[in-house]
Amino acid sequence: MAEYMTACDLFITKPGGLSSTEAAVAGVPLIHISPIPGCEQCNARYFADHGMSIYVEKPQEELLPVLRELEERRVLNEITAAQRDRINPFAAGDLCDFLEQIC
Repeated sequence: MAEYMTACDLFITKPGGLSSTEAAVAGVPLIHISPIPGCEQCNARYFADHGMSIYVEKPQEELLPVLRELEERRVLNEITAAQRDRINPFAAGDLCDFLEQIC
């Protein structure tokens, strides 16, 4: 999956935690749409509030204008920079190391 993810210029997805984090680790700009009520709404807000994605709450009205805005590479670069600042690409390994230490 990582190869597909890194081949993307942009990932438009519902804000599932795993796919969103995988995209952020891969440095792929995200647009979140159509969250499942509950945790995915929180994910969308968290990523957007920290500059790691754009949350499009009304895709039929807002998606096309957002895509036009993203033609300017600066916005995409800002998203990936925020992802690099906030997401630990070694989190899975760090967790395994921690678990080995406490066991």
